[in-house]
Amino acid sequence: MTRNIDISSGEFDIGTVSGINNVADAARLEPHELVYAYNVDISDKGKPSRRNGNVKKVTPAGTIHSLFGDNKMCFYVESAVLKRLHEDYTSTTIRSNVSDYPMRFVEVNDYYYYSNASVIGYIYQGVGGVFATPTRDGRFAPLPGQNIEWYNGRLYVARNETIWYSDVLEPGEVHRKYNHFKFENEITMMRAVDDGIWICVGDIHRQATYFMSGATKEDFAQRRFAGYGCIEGTDVKIKDGSKVGEGLSGTVIIWTSDHGICIGGNGGQFINITDGKYNIPDKRYGAGLFRDEDGLAQYISTLWS
Repeated sequence: MTRNIDISSGEFDIGTVSGINNVADAARLEPHELVYAYNVDISDKGKPSRRNGNVKKVTPAGTIHSLFGDNKMCFYVESAVLKRLHEDYTSTTIRSNVSDYPMRFVEVNDYYYYSNASVIGYIYQGVGGVFATPTRDGRFAPLPGQNIEWYNGRLYVARNETIWYSDVLEPGEVHRKYNHFKFENEITMMRAVDDGIWICVGDIHRQATYFMSGATKEDFAQRRFAGYGCIEGTDVKIKDGSKVGEGLSGTVIIWTSDHGICIGGNGGQFINITDGKYNIPDKRYGAGLFRDEDGLAQYISTLWS
């Protein structure tokens, strides 16, 4: 027997929703689960609403990627040129010939350190600089790497499967003999919280997620949390972990893996918040964004091959 429901003559309440479930058969979903959602925001209380539109502010002359921004500065790469985006949406060049590898940034006391697989440097007050050759024996300037981070007074750079770190409060000096440690595969994420560093490694065949707790390499205690890692570029650091819920506080990292959206917090707190609910396509690269606007806190990621 077919049941016809006429919804054309008035409003109806669809109640609360918890998001998409693309794991279970559509016929077996709970009433609060969605098969798909297009241009929909869902509040912390499960109320859906229409997502706002967008307005183009910048018309690029070439391909843009590696957008980074905080409350003070915004940078991006356009056709192998590192640029700063100003509040009036004009731009200035920071450095040319940086290649088209994805660029990563970290801010420390108004210095913005950046690196990709080809170049490394810093930006201060909108002016770019490069590290000078150290004069002390056994030291060298940081080499480029696919990930860069600051933790406990040191600059960390992940170069392939090895992490190199600077001397304390000397970001431009790395001890060649002592200041490094190695993992079993290429490092796809390296993000610090308040009491340690979350590290993801691997390729499409073998991956893992680790937490290195402690103040320095000598104190680090390594714990393995998952047999999957991070889709490179999707990780975002959030200074106020309470915004993501899950009972977390302090600094947290959120990222996309091929097994779900993951959160890593202080003390090795690890949560896969979409486990068993959402299958993520097998991708190698992506981008992540944390949006905190009008009382709505969202993590947004895009993926590509």
